[in-house]
Amino acid sequence: MVITIGYRNVYSLGYCQLINLCGIFLMFYLWKIHINQLDIELKEYFNPKKLFKWSNLLIIPGMIIAGRYTVDVVEKFDLIRFFNYESLRGHVIGHFTLEEKKFSSTVLVIVVTLSVMAEELFIRGYLFEKQFKRFDKHTWIVNGISASVIHLFSASNWLVILPCCWIFSLVYQWKRNIWITLIAHLIWNYLILYGRLKLYF
Repeated sequence: MVITIGYRNVYSLGYCQLINLCGIFLMFYLWKIHINQLDIELKEYFNPKKLFKWSNLLIIPGMIIAGRYTVDVVEKFDLIRFFNYESLRGHVIGHFTLEEKKFSSTVLVIVVTLSVMAEELFIRGYLFEKQFKRFDKHTWIVNGISASVIHLFSASNWLVILPCCWIFSLVYQWKRNIWITLIAHLIWNYLILYGRLKLYF
């Protein structure tokens, strides 16, 4: 997803998020087609009982801690920093008015929430199932790379988050429960967003 390209003012930030919304819509659309083809009812797919088991609830903080640890380790490699693509990213300028900061922060929270939902439904709910037909027990490796590459132009270095993407895909392959990866992904992104918005204000 395009997150930080072209942030020169509050308007370009808004336009940039329109690109995100197009990608989000496409991901939702592909996932919905897949669900329709499998003839799965949405209320069964999103059955909350699948989440509220102690074993599932304990996996979520484990995924976040393990993901954070792998990011910290991988970030230390100089070779990885070469793939930051800083020249392709714009930066939010520091002289926004308070109203512009509130507006842009609200937009970012909404887009982050929608993009996480779209990514999980697309990467795990759609792409994983397609890849599983070919790669079987090795699907988590291929799916993790796919999830990482999707973040090529995002605020996170796509190679730094690769081990974390593998963790998420491995857990999905093990549990086949979209709730686990969705909640973990949301918490992960909200923590990152909170840290950035603190600096922003």
